Amino acid sequence: MVEWEPERQPASQQEQTSSFAERVSPLAGVVIAAFGLMALGLLGFALTRVVSGLSLSQIVAYYLVPALWVAVSVLALRRSAEARVGFALLLLSIGCSLLVAEVGATVLSGAQRAGPTGPSLLDEVRQLRASGADAFQVIVGNQLVNLNPHVRVGRDTLHVVTPAPGHAIIRLCSEDRPMLTYASDRYGFDNPDSVWSAGANSVTMIGDSYTVGVCVPSADAIPGQLRATRPVVNLGISGSGPLQQLALLREYGAQVKSKQVVWILYEGNDFWDLALEANRAWLTRYLSAGHVQALAAHAAAVDSGYRQWIDSISQRAPVVAAAAPLFSFRDILTLRALRALVPVSIPLPGSGASIGLLPTILARANAEVRGWGGELVVVYMPAYLRYRTVIGDPFPERALVLAALSAQGIRVVDLHERFARETNPKALWVTPRSHLTAQGYHLAASAIARSLDSSRQPFGDAAR
Repeated sequence: MVEWEPERQPASQQEQTSSFAERVSPLAGVVIAAFGLMALGLLGFALTRVVSGLSLSQIVAYYLVPALWVAVSVLALRRSAEARVGFALLLLSIGCSLLVAEVGATVLSGAQRAGPTGPSLLDEVRQLRASGADAFQVIVGNQLVNLNPHVRVGRDTLHVVTPAPGHAIIRLCSEDRPMLTYASDRYGFDNPDSVWSAGANSVTMIGDSYTVGVCVPSADAIPGQLRATRPVVNLGISGSGPLQQLALLREYGAQVKSKQVVWILYEGNDFWDLALEANRAWLTRYLSAGHVQALAAHAAAVDSGYRQWIDSISQRAPVVAAAAPLFSFRDILTLRALRALVPVSIPLPGSGASIGLLPTILARANAEVRGWGGELVVVYMPAYLRYRTVIGDPFPERALVLAALSAQGIRVVDLHERFARETNPKALWVTPRSHLTAQGYHLAASAIARSLDSSRQPFGDAAR
C-alpha cells in the first residue's frame, strides 16, 4: 500500500529571509557590539580626561555622540534578527566606504605632496655653479637642529645658526614658482651687505619662512617692502623656531642694536619647532642670559667651515632621509587623511594648548633688546588652517601667546585680526600647503609698518 504524502510548498520569500536572518544574526550581533564597544571605548577614554572648561564641540564630539551610539547599539541588539542584520550591513557598508575613501585620500594627498617633477635642489645648485655662480643651497632651521653643522675655532666648537654661507648666490625655494635665489650678505642672510653699518636706525626682523619671504622675490617679502622707508636687517631662516631665533638675535641682532626688533611668530609650526629645539643642549644654552658663541667675530672661520660642510652633505647619497611610507595601518584605521579634509578641529579633552619655553624665550629677547635701548615687537602670523576650520580652533595656543606678551608688556601686531577682515582670507595663501601671496605679504607688511610708525600706540591696537 502506497502512502500519500502532501506536496511540499516552497518557502515564501519572507520565510527565506527570516531563516537567513536567524542564521547570521549572531554574526550581526558581533558587528553591532564591536562598533558599540569602539564608541564605549572613546567615551571611557574621554571620561578619564575630563577637565573643567570643556567646549560645546568637545562635549558633543567626545561625550554626547559616543553615548548616543552606545545606546543605539544596545537597542539594535534587542531588535529582531532581521533588524539586527540590516543594521549590521549598514555599519559594514559605511565602514568599508570610509576605508576606501581613506585610501583614496591618502594616495591623493601623497601625490599633492610630491608635486610636479623637475630639477632637484642639487641640480639647480649645479646649474647655477655651471653658469659661474658661487652657489649654495639654503639650509633651513630644522636641518640646522638635526644635522648640527659646527666648526672648530681653537678649543671652541661653534654651532652654525645661519641659513647659508656669506657672499654667495643662495638657492632659496621654488614653491609653485620658478626657482628663486638671493645674494647673501657677509653672514649668509638675504640682505644688502650695507645694512650691517645702518646702526640703531635700522629695523631687525627675526622669524621663519614668513620672514624670509618664501616664496616671493625679495622685494615682495615683508623685509623688502619695509626697506622702502627704512633700513632692514633680515635675520629670517626658513624652518627655524623660537630658540634658534633667540640665538640669531643674540649673535647677529646685537651687531646692529636696532631701535626696533620685529619678531614674526608663526602659529603653524613654531611650537613644533620649539619642541625639537628644546632637546638640543647647544641651543638651550641661549636661555642663559649672556650666553653667546661670538659667531660674528669668527665669521671668516665659520664661513669657511660652513662651505665645506654644505659641499660634503651635498655629495652624500641620499642627502635627505627616506620619505615616510605612503600607507600607515594606524593612519588608515583612524581615517587621518579624511579627517584632514574636514574643516573641524576639536582637540581631545585634557589636551590643553602649550607654548612650552616661549614665555621664557620672549622674556630673554625682550631683556636683550631693552638692554641696548630698543623695543621688541612681536607679530603673530596666522596659518591657513585657521581660516579653513569651521568648527573648533586649530591653534588654541594663540590665546596663551597673547596673554604672555601682554604680561611682559611686549607690543604685538596680531595679523589674524587684519587677515580676518578680508572677504576670503584663504586667498592670501598661494595654496593650502604653501605661503602667502604677494598680496598677503603686502597686507602683513602694511600692518607692521603702521605699528613701527606709531610705537606709542596702546597694546593690541597696532594691527587695527
